[in-house]
Amino acid sequence: MYVVMTFGLSNNHGGTSLHCTDFLNANIKDSSYFSILEFDRALEYARQVAANRGDTIKFSVDPGFEFQVLIPKAVQWKNPGLSVAT
Repeated sequence: MYVVMTFGLSNNHGGTSLHCTDFLNANIKDSSYFSILEFDRALEYARQVAANRGDTIKFSVDPGFEFQVLIPKAVQWKNPGLSVAT
């Protein structure tokens, strides 16, 4: 999955970046996590977060890995924090 993380203070005194991860960190908002199929949404969210923080220089959207999903239906992870209770 992808996660958008922020570091330090805003206005380039820290930064915003897009990473790959395999676990949910309780210190990071649920809305910052995205399925491996949602790279475009994660990228747009990272850009919004960076813009809101004023991170214009210290901003990375290279998650470190490039994934090719051959069978999208096989990816079943959904962000549990964004589930709607029924």
